[in-house]
Amino acid sequence: MQAIPSILWLFIAWFIIVGMLYPFKNRLKLVKIYYGLAILVRGENVHQAIEPFAKLLSKVPEWVLEVLIIGVFLSSMVYLVPAPLQIVGVPGFSFPSFFRILGNNVYALLTVKTSSPTSLVTHKFVPLAPLIPGVTIDLYTFMYVLIAIGIGILVHEFSHGALAIRFKSRVKSGGAFLSLFLLYGGFVELDEKEMKEKLSLPQLLTVYGGGVFANLLLAYLAVGLLLIANLPGLINYIGGVVIAGVIKGYPAYQAGIVNGSVLLYANGTAVQSTYSLLYLLEGAKPGEHLILTTLSNGVISNHLITLASDPNAPGFPFIGVMVQNREFYNFLYWFWTLNVTLVLLNSMPAFPLDGGQFIYSLLARFAGERRAMLVTEVLSIVVWGLIILTIYISISTGLWQLVAP
Repeated sequence: MQAIPSILWLFIAWFIIVGMLYPFKNRLKLVKIYYGLAILVRGENVHQAIEPFAKLLSKVPEWVLEVLIIGVFLSSMVYLVPAPLQIVGVPGFSFPSFFRILGNNVYALLTVKTSSPTSLVTHKFVPLAPLIPGVTIDLYTFMYVLIAIGIGILVHEFSHGALAIRFKSRVKSGGAFLSLFLLYGGFVELDEKEMKEKLSLPQLLTVYGGGVFANLLLAYLAVGLLLIANLPGLINYIGGVVIAGVIKGYPAYQAGIVNGSVLLYANGTAVQSTYSLLYLLEGAKPGEHLILTTLSNGVISNHLITLASDPNAPGFPFIGVMVQNREFYNFLYWFWTLNVTLVLLNSMPAFPLDGGQFIYSLLARFAGERRAMLVTEVLSIVVWGLIILTIYISISTGLWQLVAP
């Protein structure tokens, strides 16, 4: 029931903004308001704005751009996304493509005997949950989402335009749209006819894959900033997790750790998030010793504790604290998450995504435009059908709560 007021406040804020812009709608040539439900900002001089960055790209050999971008795009579409996972405390650099995830979900649905959440999770079903403010995500966190996805979409579209100009094609216009704070996006309008006539197949595929490659670079940037934050001297100010509660009678309480302090290290390893703390505890056992380094009132202290057994999961180590991420990490986490999501989604072989344009262009050069369109449209129906099915199963079984923040 608390979700309804949150959504109402969101809509109230939206219509206040629309009300402030509406009297100037005839004066603001770049801004258009559609029935008070959507705002579109569109400019015709995008080509000139992007051109300096396209000139920088021209210093990179064409074959290097083509190999890197097409290779990363194909890998992200078919098999593995080469993204860093350190943001969630896992020392890895890849995870399955969205196409593989959906395929595995179909296999799980076909082989599982019951549709119970436990059975689906056991068969490695990956749930999907839409980000609905006030329902699957709180409004405070949604502010991180708006900023992070705004940057991600802007850079994504900017990259398409910069690569098109790099290959001597034209950008006709560009802009962004927002509707009720729930739907948002950006675009660059490329000259599709000119691109098909002037660009070679590798150049065309590179333009379509450029947005995904840019989002992947932003994901690496998020992890890089996190690693910098964990350098000695910096972690005291922006790293670690906040201890929001200490449970009486358990190791942290017995060691004198207090509410509001910041957990910085566990056995000398930086704790940058709740995820990394869980990863550090994964290999430990109840009865083992652990040195926790905390920051409280400007004083750094070391606490030697003996791990207890989790009362809710016997055999799993338990410190006896409730923790929450710090603001800096929260932003980096969402910045990483949403850019990786843009990589996963846009590499899908379906219209109107980049993956659909990529597959269509590839097939059109070898099988003709008519057959290419037919195959891509069929793929699009299958892909979007699987996504809708996954969301339905996730919501109907309650599995969406596993991925909702």
